[in-house]
Amino acid sequence: MQITNPEILFVKEKLIPAVENIEIVSTQNKFYKVIVIYENAAKELPTGLQVMLDKLIQACKFKPEDTLYLSYNPTILSFNSLKKHFQPEIVLLFGNIHLTKNMSPLIKYRAYEINGIKILRAEKLEKLEQMKSEKSELWTALKLMLHLS
Repeated sequence: MQITNPEILFVKEKLIPAVENIEIVSTQNKFYKVIVIYENAAKELPTGLQVMLDKLIQACKFKPEDTLYLSYNPTILSFNSLKKHFQPEIVLLFGNIHLTKNMSPLIKYRAYEINGIKILRAEKLEKLEQMKSEKSELWTALKLMLHLS
């Protein structure tokens, strides 16, 4: 399957689940500083979770327009495809998400750097919203990873 205009997949909060083995073909790639990949049963994030993520992104000194939000489905994402087509500086994973088949699951709240991309995995968004201790762990890990004060 080829997608000739991948930018049409990501219109504001209308999100398409990630699919394995999609070849993205475009003459003009859109680059994002941050890619947020989350587990959520709904196709679109509930407003409260979207607001929470937007605040988090801004607290990390990034702009929402420099951020791509992707809903994760059980198929495994292609890390190389994300890197090639979007060239993120940071990938934030919310939930039990595996980037590739060849990589062990990432430990929550531990910063990784793979091929120049900083990666952090956190709890599912719904749990983060309800558990202050999880939010605190996430913020501490982000501050360390991004050298924020």
